[in-house]
Order: sequence, then C-alpha cells, then structure tokens
Amino acid sequence: MKVNEEYIYGNNYSQLGLATSDENLLLNRKKYSNRFYTEDLLSKLLINLDNDFSNISYQESFLESTNEYSYDFLMRESPKAIKLNHTFSAELEVENLLSLLKQRKSNRSFKNNRFDLNDVSRILYGIGFKEGHRAYASAGGLYSISLYFYAQNIIGIDSGIYKFQPDSQTIVNIKSISLDSLSEIAQIENIENSEYIKMAGFVVVNRPQIEFKYGNRGFIFSLIEAGEMLQCLDLICEVNKYKFCQLGGYKLDKITNLLGLDGIFAFPVGMFIVGN
Repeated sequence: MKVNEEYIYGNNYSQLGLATSDENLLLNRKKYSNRFYTEDLLSKLLINLDNDFSNISYQESFLESTNEYSYDFLMRESPKAIKLNHTFSAELEVENLLSLLKQRKSNRSFKNNRFDLNDVSRILYGIGFKEGHRAYASAGGLYSISLYFYAQNIIGIDSGIYKFQPDSQTIVNIKSISLDSLSEIAQIENIENSEYIKMAGFVVVNRPQIEFKYGNRGFIFSLIEAGEMLQCLDLICEVNKYKFCQLGGYKLDKITNLLGLDGIFAFPVGMFIVGN
C-alpha cells in the first residue's frame, strides 16, 4: 500500500514508530480530528515529549527532587478537617476479583436512600494512605492528583465543596454552597433522579507537583494516575453496593472556579457521581 502523506496525522508518522506499510495503523486525519484537539496541538505534543530521561534537564530536576524541601507540598493538609471513620474496614467482604470486574458498570439511576459520613468514609477508604501504602500507583510516588467533591444531602456534613486529605484520612470543607441542580456544572440529562446523587467528585491535576521532575511527560503520568484512582473508586463502590458513574460532559470553567483553582497549574481532569 502506498502511503499518502496527506493522511498521516501531523506528518509525524515516523515518530510514532509505526510501519508505514501497515494500513491498519494509519492515522487518518478525518477519523481522528475532533473539536477538542487540532492537528497542531497533537503534533506539538509528540515533538515536545522527551524520548527518554537521559537528558541534562531531567537529571538536574531529578537531583533537585531528592532535596527534602521539594516534598513539602505533599504534607500540606488543613488541620480544620473532618476525620473519616475506618473502623468498618475489617468487616468488608472480599469478593472474587473476576466476579467484581464482571459486575462493575456505570449506573445512571439513583434512589433517595440514607447516606451519611460513614458512607463517605467507605468510598474514600481505598484511595487514602494505609500504613504508608496506597492502592494505586503514581509516577515517582508524587501523587499529583487530588480529589474534591460536592456533597449534597449527606447526613452529618453540610452541603458544599470538600477536599480529601489522604495522609490524615480526613475531608476539609473549602466552600459552603448548595447548588440548585448538578446541571449547573455538568450535563446530566441522561441521569435519572439526579437530585438523589450524594457526591459529585472531581479529579484534579496539580501540575507543579509532578512536572518539576518529569517535565511535559509528567502531565501524561498524572492522567494515568487519575485513571487508576477512578478505577479504585469504581470498584470500591461496586463492593459496597453504591452507584458510581464517570461523567465526561462536565463544565470545566465552572468547576475550576467552584473549586478555587487557577485553571493553569491545577484543573479538573475527571468527574464522577455517587449515590444509592
């Protein structure tokens, strides 16, 4: 098959390491162009990523990352927080993993059942520190992804925006607010009984927390970490019989402002909803 360069995405085909003779691997512009990314943006992403970590800038940043002060930001947690209850952890039944993965699904219909701080604790238990360990990996152990959530109709805590503090297993109220509807921040037309959703979670990337070490590639590592966190939350909800659904149609600017983020160094890269 003769390859027409006009259809090679961004004309950077060789950088992808793909054999030009394999027609199944051709990246057709019409197929992959979309309203979120232009050809220029994607081609620049390929060009700007270092192929390995042997360059001088990486070595210098790696040496700097070994200094104690570089990790100060990992330990900054507000003392004015609500302690989560984890005394129930030993009572959880461990289901067969294959069965759990088979049962996992996105749920878009909710009921108005009781939901309190213990339920929040159960859901967040799996993504916090337990004896110095977390259930999911992070590049360099930097954990550049933070979890925020909007709480509504949860017994024991006020409606508002909370941030999860994994080191101390606490949540802190960063803004007291009551939304008229979650449609203010996300497209929820396909959600049944959305008023019964208890938690609307936001996965937030903190770029300086990882890019000081990994440069441009750090953002990609953060997205991988975000996916692992969301998968943990999804499986935790399945084990505990909560309904969980990731949302892609969230209103980025509104949520960024709601969380008090700058939208440049810190911004949401994922959203989910939880309820009964």
